[in-house]
Amino acid sequence: MKKFCLAAVCILAAFSTFAQKSGAGARISAIAALEVYNSNQTQNKQELENAKKDIDIACADAKTADDPKTWRYKGLICYMIALDLVLAPKYPNISIEGYDAYEKALSMEEAKVEVKGKSKDKIAAKGEFIEGFNFTVKALYRQGTNAFNNKDWANAYNMFERLLKIPARTADFDTKKKIEMTFEAGEDVIDMGNNAAYLGGMAAAKLDKLEDAEKMLLPLAKGKKLKDDDIKYVYRLLSDSYYAVGKKDKAKAILGEGRKLFPTDYDLLIAEINYALQEGRLGELEAELNQAVKADPNNVELHFVMGNMYDELFRKSIEKANESKGADRDKEHTVAKGYLDKSVDWYKKAVKIDAKHFNSLYSLGAIEINYSNYFATKLQDDKLSKDVQKSLNEEYFKYVDLGLSYLLEAEKVNDQDVGLMRALKEVYSRKNDEKNFMKYKEKETELLKNGGN
Repeated sequence: MKKFCLAAVCILAAFSTFAQKSGAGARISAIAALEVYNSNQTQNKQELENAKKDIDIACADAKTADDPKTWRYKGLICYMIALDLVLAPKYPNISIEGYDAYEKALSMEEAKVEVKGKSKDKIAAKGEFIEGFNFTVKALYRQGTNAFNNKDWANAYNMFERLLKIPARTADFDTKKKIEMTFEAGEDVIDMGNNAAYLGGMAAAKLDKLEDAEKMLLPLAKGKKLKDDDIKYVYRLLSDSYYAVGKKDKAKAILGEGRKLFPTDYDLLIAEINYALQEGRLGELEAELNQAVKADPNNVELHFVMGNMYDELFRKSIEKANESKGADRDKEHTVAKGYLDKSVDWYKKAVKIDAKHFNSLYSLGAIEINYSNYFATKLQDDKLSKDVQKSLNEEYFKYVDLGLSYLLEAEKVNDQDVGLMRALKEVYSRKNDEKNFMKYKEKETELLKNGGN
């Protein structure tokens, strides 16, 4: 019995070896399967997959792997799979394989003409390469965009990085620049190169490939090849990413470029403020912002940013005051109160410019409520006289009510903000006003149900 089993195994192994296609045979089979697929692409999708399996055999066989034609066929089969809406999801990296196959075939053809002392524009099969790279651009763009939307940063980056290489890689033989980097979508013209650089740069940043992200993104920003909002985002993304990894000088240099282009942009200002706060350079920045306000006195966002800067300092100081006791608490409270007054003053100036500036109204309410917490904390002290307790309690509700008045004004401007509903609910909870507490709790729940945040 044992001998019979052994013989059976040997026979099967021999048959398997005999059945294995040669590289040449596999390439012929791949071409034949590709023709069948092209005869009816809807019904014959399996033939395209068969072509992929066979061409991989040909690429692995030394006798056919040395022939650039083999790799061109692989590139063709790969981009056809990538552009097939049904098959592409099964092969998420296929456009990368396609590019690499065409690049290998091109290198082999270039080596041939180089040996002969000819220029690279004399390579064989120029037409096939131009067509192949044209479709590969589209394949990389489609799969790269899908990968980016699925947050597959590595694949997105690798695809877009290859796409961006194609114009330069083909320039030596594509003298008439037939590689197309744009396509029409309705009335719009989609620039695959710009979009690939933008999305690829963001993917690179996600992967902490910051130098690659910079190389992709900054030329777009400096060349104004993006919408203003996207350019602003590029400067924020790069500066914040470099700052996060400790390259602060690089971060501030990039942010500085963005600030020169958009001196009143709120998000860029906030980034600069955050850097200054972390590095203890508030005085330096304060002077710059005051100059900006003088230069543009009716800019509501600048006034709001100034208020926000002091608001941040207030929050840090009041936290220290709440955590301290005795003379230390009083000292920290004095500092915090100074920041509070400055913040409130700037927020009020913003509201004076625009009475419906939601962020300023909301921030006025929030900062007064936050300040009331100081008196609530003091009320927890032991051995307070009744008069002191009464005085602290009055101060507490004074600022609660003041904050509430601003929040209600903010509600008149925007009653669909979940954060505002949550803040109003909290205030009415402090005031033991169950009716209004329930009112804003229900509003918050309704907004969250409808997709609010």
